[in-house]
Amino acid sequence: MNVVSCQIMKMEITDLDDVMAIEQIAFSAPWTKEMFYSEFFDNSLSFSFVAKEGDDVVGYLFAWEVSEEFHLMNIAVAPKWQRQGIGEALIKKMCDVGTDRSIKQIQLEVRASNTSAISFYGKLRFYKVGIRKNYYRSPHEDALILQYDFPL
Repeated sequence: MNVVSCQIMKMEITDLDDVMAIEQIAFSAPWTKEMFYSEFFDNSLSFSFVAKEGDDVVGYLFAWEVSEEFHLMNIAVAPKWQRQGIGEALIKKMCDVGTDRSIKQIQLEVRASNTSAISFYGKLRFYKVGIRKNYYRSPHEDALILQYDFPL
């Protein structure tokens, strides 16, 4: 697949079942349907995008806007679509929105053992700013705090 044919758009509630299916495969401690509903309907800080190939959701991103910062809460790409630029396209869409809103930085947490994700974020100019001890469960693990700074 060429990522150019993939469309990045605002998530709609009709995308939730596809997002949930990707979530279940992608994470050892996946978000529940209630958590997604809360992000989508109840959290005024939350925004989300999906990547679609035709009518199929192949990736998604959830983030919060807090003051002059975005916090990346959740991002995943369906396994057969990984390493094809979709995750990068989702991050780029978030950065485009951040530029429009005068956001200064993006922060996220990633499992300390997730070297492929750390490498992915590093290529996008995220860097380590800290550690959250015992942040993850299933299994218990520290999180690295990564940050991206928008150009001044």
